[in-house]
Amino acid sequence: MASQRLPVECVQRRTRFPPRQQTGAAGDELMADSLHPDAQAPVRSSRWSLIEVGALVLAVVFAHLVYRHGLSLPIVYDAADYWRIAEEIWSQGLFKPFSFADLRTYGYPSLLGGMLWLARLLGVESRWFVFELQLLLHLLGADAVRRALAITSASPTNRRVVYCSLLLNPVVLIYPAYAITESVSLTLTMLLFACSVRSIFGDTPLLALGAGSFLCGLVVMIRPSNLFLSVPWTLVVLVTLLRRTGSWRRAAAWAVPLSLAAAVPLLPQVRNNVVFFDVLSPLPAGDLRKLQHAYGVQMLKYATACIPGQAPEVPYLNPLADQDAATEPSLGWYAVHPLAGLATAALHIFNVLDQDLPLPYNTTLTPWYYPAVSIANLAVVAVGSLGLGVAVRRMRGRRGRRRLLLWAVVMALACHLGLHSTVAVETRFGAPALMILYPFAALTSGYALRIRRRRSSIPLLATVIALVAAGTALSGWVRDQAPAIRAAELVRSGG
Repeated sequence: MASQRLPVECVQRRTRFPPRQQTGAAGDELMADSLHPDAQAPVRSSRWSLIEVGALVLAVVFAHLVYRHGLSLPIVYDAADYWRIAEEIWSQGLFKPFSFADLRTYGYPSLLGGMLWLARLLGVESRWFVFELQLLLHLLGADAVRRALAITSASPTNRRVVYCSLLLNPVVLIYPAYAITESVSLTLTMLLFACSVRSIFGDTPLLALGAGSFLCGLVVMIRPSNLFLSVPWTLVVLVTLLRRTGSWRRAAAWAVPLSLAAAVPLLPQVRNNVVFFDVLSPLPAGDLRKLQHAYGVQMLKYATACIPGQAPEVPYLNPLADQDAATEPSLGWYAVHPLAGLATAALHIFNVLDQDLPLPYNTTLTPWYYPAVSIANLAVVAVGSLGLGVAVRRMRGRRGRRRLLLWAVVMALACHLGLHSTVAVETRFGAPALMILYPFAALTSGYALRIRRRRSSIPLLATVIALVAAGTALSGWVRDQAPAIRAAELVRSGG
């Protein structure tokens, strides 16, 4: 409400920005409200509702069930590598050579080392403590989004839907149980989104822009593939600065300290790369791109098995790749074979969203929950994609803060999927995209249930059913390209 906003003079003193221009009523709604014809007035309250408390309890219970299942496995593969690096960094220092320093950034191992040190200080079991801290960070990240949305004009119902969708996302809740980068990476992504909301809608955007810029650099150090987040964040920073300052010169002046804030987390990695490998880069010195792109031509997908007597690598081979694919330059293959390359890239995008084996380390390749979990996830992806498309369509021709936030989300999703279109994806690579699509699916479903004319929801339902049916068939075909899965299914059927 207008009466609850700070005076312009107060805003100007706190941010040192000139008064912002009025954007009109359309700019005072959250992006999700574009799915609903009747926007409600903002209710700026961050008090907990009974539904939110229930969602919190369910999230904690589900995460602990996943953790209990994970205890059947030792700490292996990437998790074991991170555990080893964490111990080395905290025993000999950050600026000493550590294992896999050419392939791993310092960010997550340093944080993991701090967790292990604190666990020893408290005298508790290290693996359990790491899980609980990562789960706590996830809960705090979702709550940061909930509190940020409270300053927008989104209805309380829509805010609760977004919060519960982030909190209860089953794909995201898998990863606190594992000592790999995904959980902390997704938490920082939620915090970056909260900073985006506060930068666009808040009365003190400078603090949010500064914190978000630092987080944008930090999240890349946790997981280098998060570099895609710098694109939407740059959009938010530039548009917000231009709106607040009114000139390119003053916006550029403010952009300098914000760029420095983003660069601060990169400095230790740059220093180590220069000293250890004579490479001036904030990314891992080892060239993983060529390996990933080569695998991307040869494989549609990749999974990891923890099954006695079986190799951990579970490749889903690409039947579209010819015999010369292994010798051709990886990205050059797409140019030489444009149709096969386009189909391969599309299959990579589909596979990064499909959750046929959602666990990072699998004790079976024919789990009891397949294909039910895959079908349910594909339904959410279909509904979320349709809802996002409706939101984008309704934003065409409009201006305002809501449109900026929506385009930042769309840009993040597009950059993430584009980044993984040429690599051999794993199911865990799709968690950031699913974290975007799940809230849109929940908002769209709620809208379909509330519309007065039930017949209007029939086309939506028919479209979703068709998409899920096609996706399920495609998921089964992709699994058939994995020799290890075919063999496991044959053994299971008694053949």
